[in-house]
Amino acid sequence: MRNKKKQEQNIFSEIFKGDFLSKKENQEQLPFILFVVTLIILNISLYYNAEQLSKNINKAEKDLYELRVEYITTKSELMAKYRRSTIENTVKDMGLQSSLIAPKIIERTNE
Repeated sequence: MRNKKKQEQNIFSEIFKGDFLSKKENQEQLPFILFVVTLIILNISLYYNAEQLSKNINKAEKDLYELRVEYITTKSELMAKYRRSTIENTVKDMGLQSSLIAPKIIERTNE
């Protein structure tokens, strides 16, 4: 049991020191090890980019929601200002009033 723990500690120390790369058997596996390390680095970078993209999407959705609320509020205020009763009250201060007589249509005949 003690021998096994010591052997495991020896393996880890060889890996951290880099001694395992100097062995002939391990040098044959070096391209595969580099390939795996490259895949791990690629995976980490893709995960980081996906996290950043997710944060950007959430921020854009929040901004869109705020802009939509602002649009609806502004639109309702504008519609309230263009009501006939609101316009009549506004121009009443200027001395204008709406006509009670319907407008007459003038037709032009081509001669």
